[in-house]
Amino acid sequence: MIKIVNTKNLTGVTITGTNEDIAELYESIGRVAGSGLELEHDNAVLLRIQGVLYDLRHCLMGDREIEFVDNGYTSELQKYHGKIHSDVNVEFSVSIIWHEAMFAALALDDFVIVHEDDKAYKKKMDIPGLPEQVVENFDKCRYRDIAMVRLYQELMWEAFRDACGLAAYKRLRKKSKEGQSRYYKSMQYVGFITQYLTMLEMKYIDCDREKRIKLLATHVGKIIRQSNDYMKLSREVIEAAREYGVSVTDIRYSDEEWPEDLEW
Repeated sequence: MIKIVNTKNLTGVTITGTNEDIAELYESIGRVAGSGLELEHDNAVLLRIQGVLYDLRHCLMGDREIEFVDNGYTSELQKYHGKIHSDVNVEFSVSIIWHEAMFAALALDDFVIVHEDDKAYKKKMDIPGLPEQVVENFDKCRYRDIAMVRLYQELMWEAFRDACGLAAYKRLRKKSKEGQSRYYKSMQYVGFITQYLTMLEMKYIDCDREKRIKLLATHVGKIIRQSNDYMKLSREVIEAAREYGVSVTDIRYSDEEWPEDLEW
């Protein structure tokens, strides 16, 4: 089963599971978020979700961390069953910056709303040239995929509760559900200026662990409420895109200087 826990310095979260666990999470998020939605709206939000998928994919490839975990099959049990087997399992893990992992969890609500509504789902899959076998696979996995995405979201909120406390957890989780709609045209994070996440991340990773405890709840709240500083940056990004005649997603945050090595 997938596990999500805070990293030592609260830089982000670590997602851990067997190869099958990580693969199922990767594929489920991909199907719920993909196949058409990205063709109808600004894809900045999807690109952030794909960033999480990128890390999960590399985790599957063994490019991140591998852990050996006690599976409880002790020598006594081996003797009792008369079968010799390893007493450890191999698990794969990957660490992802808090803002990226949480934004994906928040934004996936919008995609789940589409994926579980029959009319919206049918529209989502109505793409000329989409192979029949792909449609069949989506249909076959549809509700299991929704359950896996919901599990990811739940585990992210539990990690947030562990980091920031019960009061912040209750307040922001409730706030994150306000204003949601089952209608395809009213999704909450469509058009979100994701450069704002980068701005928050730059401030966050520059702090020590103690400051991050307070800052994390503040930042998640700002993302959910789309506060005044978000609106200001949003206007600046949109104006810059118009001035240079490029997509909003092509505009980069000017102070984007990631440290070479993050201390997780």
